[in-house]
Amino acid sequence: MTTGWRVAAPYILHSGVKVPPMGGFTGAVPSPTGSEFRRLIDTGRLRFVVLGGPATAPGRSLAPWVRDHCAPVPHQAPALYRCSPSPAASHAARGR
Repeated sequence: MTTGWRVAAPYILHSGVKVPPMGGFTGAVPSPTGSEFRRLIDTGRLRFVVLGGPATAPGRSLAPWVRDHCAPVPHQAPALYRCSPSPAASHAARGR
């Protein structure tokens, strides 16, 4: 996931993988809420977040959480963060 479409485009074009931008070009593309975003991480469906470039409102609102809770991947520009499930979420997933 990225903070905006400009950052997502090179990844999509180069690899063909799904790289959803938060809010899309106009900011109108559906984006996860804060709790939905954390659920994507806790379930392992979202592992990397790219911060940088012009961000949409959803990207700006989630970026501080990413910086505080995800590990920066060194030597990457724009800033790439690896997000892991919280210990509580991992524990709950094992209990199912």
